[in-house]
Parts: sequence; structure tokens; C-alpha cells
Amino acid sequence: MERSEHVVEIAAPAERVFAWLTEPELMQRWVGGLREFRPLDPEPGPGARSEQVVELGGRRMDVRSELVRYEPGEAVTAQLTGKGFDVTTGYRLEAGDSGTVVHATVDTKLHGLAGRLLGGVVEKHAQRKLERDLATLKQLVEAEKTS
Repeated sequence: MERSEHVVEIAAPAERVFAWLTEPELMQRWVGGLREFRPLDPEPGPGARSEQVVELGGRRMDVRSELVRYEPGEAVTAQLTGKGFDVTTGYRLEAGDSGTVVHATVDTKLHGLAGRLLGGVVEKHAQRKLERDLATLKQLVEAEKTS
């Protein structure tokens, strides 16, 4: 299993940041490659499922996800599965000096021969993607007008 981690501070309250981490229409604005997000359950919470279409490196992948942790304003973790991989993404929020500190982790497990051969390459790509995605999240949340 390969792990990527990144921390970013966003000048916004935790409730606003949490919405960007969990609302499909907002997620599609900052998660690189997320093309479609279809909730399968009416409300978010532990056990809530979704189907997603992700495009990375010119490859289109169908992904199923399930929320395994959902604590509004504090933390969210999802287990994603697709052909040849399992990914667990987690975000934990805490108060920072000028807003909300987001602690993000991505654990990737590849299956089969490709997983054994490409593990290091995937880890580097996953780390860069996580850092880019969180930079985009920070920019969008901080630019959002408060109501």
C-alpha cells in the first residue's frame, strides 16, 4: 500500500471547507479528473455510496465509493474501488491560526502485476495530484464570497 499525505491551511471556517469536501458539485470543481459523481443514497453519512467517473492520464475509470467516516465539520473518509485498485481518502479538519487546517491522506493499493510494477510511480503521481488538488481547493474556498 502506498500513502500520500499533505496538509494545507484554508482561510475559512471548518463548516465551509467540509462542504467542499463532501458536496458532489463542489468536489467536481477541485478534484482533478473527477468527471461525474452520482450519489446512490439520499443522504451523506457512514455507509453512503456513490458512483464516479474519473479520468486520469487519458484513462477513464468507473469508481464506486462508500463513506466510512462522516463527521460534519471534522472529518470524512471514503473507500473507493475500481478495476485493479482500492483507494482510501481521508480528510481531517482542525482549527488553525487563520482558518481551517486540512490533513489529507490517500492510501492506494494496486492489484495484480501492474500494481507490483507501478507502485512507486503511482505513489509519486498520487502525491503530486493530492498537492495540486488541495492547492485548488484552497484557492476556490478562499475566493468564495461568504453569504
